[in-house]
Amino acid sequence: EGCYATIAVGDFMAPTIRDGDLVIFKPGAEFGNRSIVLMTNKWGEVILRRYRMTGEEVFFSPENTVYAPFKADANTRIFGTVIDVWRRVKM
Repeated sequence: EGCYATIAVGDFMAPTIRDGDLVIFKPGAEFGNRSIVLMTNKWGEVILRRYRMTGEEVFFSPENTVYAPFKADANTRIFGTVIDVWRRVKM
């Protein structure tokens, strides 16, 4: 109840979330260290990233190590917390 879904695009969160996965998120849900959140980046694009706390600092990091983590800025907005991922399996 109160959840929404979006389709993941790209390999930023692979292997946890893959291109084409249906990502279920809940707006306003609490999140903590290592939660995956739906958010905006500095260009205003909606993206998925893992919320990570290191001491007093907060970073948003991809699962795919090819891409770099970043810190939030004034334009960062968190829409919700990922609660489930559905993947179609080819048979």
